[in-house]
Amino acid sequence: MTNVIISIAERLRGSPLFQDVEDRDLRSVAGQCTLTAYDRESEIFQQGDPCTHVFIVDRGQVKIVFQDEDGREVIIELIDAGQAFGGGVLHFPAQPATARAMEPSTVISLPREHYNDFLRIHPGITLRLLKMLGQRHYTMLQGQALVGTRVERRMAFVLLKIAGKCGEPIDDGTRITLALSRQDLANFSGTTLETAIRTISRFTHERLVRTEPGGHLVLLNEKRLRELAQSG
Repeated sequence: MTNVIISIAERLRGSPLFQDVEDRDLRSVAGQCTLTAYDRESEIFQQGDPCTHVFIVDRGQVKIVFQDEDGREVIIELIDAGQAFGGGVLHFPAQPATARAMEPSTVISLPREHYNDFLRIHPGITLRLLKMLGQRHYTMLQGQALVGTRVERRMAFVLLKIAGKCGEPIDDGTRITLALSRQDLANFSGTTLETAIRTISRFTHERLVRTEPGGHLVLLNEKRLRELAQSG
């Protein structure tokens, strides 16, 4: 058995999806997987591509980006390490959105036919997938419900959501460990770059957030941000 297969098996073990799988079976599926490194903003697949593989984030963060007919991009989800993503997970014929690395990331890919075989042998993983996808769909619906509302409300929701995925407590608040450009925030909240800049400037002036070097944000008043996110 090669060191690559052993390495991928150990990485899969770190995902909650595979936590109860026996080592022999894990090494078997690892032998069908590929591990690929992506730079920030590198595309993993494009909207409309055929769903030939299932993807799992090994390290880093992956953003799922939907492009409408006018070419406008909206970030609809952020995928954490250990999570599966892509239309192949639900047997879609084509990718409904584009996946890009939000930061330097490594991703494990598994051909869909081997994924299907693995689920037949380990039906318990199907339940974990449903729970994972159900929670993701729930938060996406929450975001969709804010479409057309005030941009301050949408931005507050986005900041809290991202902090919930990749935030760390510090003395005066919660620091988002993911570097975010203003364009990222615009795409997350479905607004223009100029509006995103104005909104973050307002949040900064009101001591709701602080910007640190490198594009990191600190949430200084999560209570007030939650009030904004829930306001009509």
